[in-house]
Amino acid sequence: MDRSQKKLDFNETWSMAVGGMVGGGIFSTLGVVVRIAGPWAWLSFAVAGLIALRAGYSYVKLAT
Repeated sequence: MDRSQKKLDFNETWSMAVGGMVGGGIFSTLGVVVRIAGPWAWLSFAVAGLIALRAGYSYVKLAT
């Protein structure tokens, strides 16, 4: 099987799906956030990132 006929495995498919969701979420909301928050839009994304990190950390602690 050459490279053009290789099927995607689970990790490749999962990465594409997550990347599409995250990328689509950022680019689809960016205009709305900038319109509402104006020059403070960067702060709203920074705060959202911190909240996401905290949520991820809590899931790691739950899993262990």
